[in-house]
Amino acid sequence: MTAQEIKHITKFQAALDRAYADGYHVTAIIKKQGQHVAYLLENRDGSKLHIITRAGLNLTCDCEAADHHTYCMHRAYVTNFLMQRADAAKRDAERVQEAEAQFIRDTALPIQANQAPHIYR
Repeated sequence: MTAQEIKHITKFQAALDRAYADGYHVTAIIKKQGQHVAYLLENRDGSKLHIITRAGLNLTCDCEAADHHTYCMHRAYVTNFLMQRADAAKRDAERVQEAEAQFIRDTALPIQANQAPHIYR
């Protein structure tokens, strides 16, 4: 891992820690036209509200830090939120695949070569 990657991960983790400390959470996901999606983020007591917009892989935030081109805690939180959702979707797909395979194993009839249905002889 390069020094640049370590610096990026450290900034990401620090921003994410601040977001969790302030109690931020996604309160709404708004799908817009095309690939644009907006995430409404609110802090614990509801006194702060931010909109994070995703266009493809790019996230933008309406906060003051983002205006100064600083990686903000709101983008870090939504990035983490999206990674968790992707991991959950992957686990769900793996569980479905395993359930399908188990169903096939449980319901398949054992057929020996000389007992194949007439259509296959």
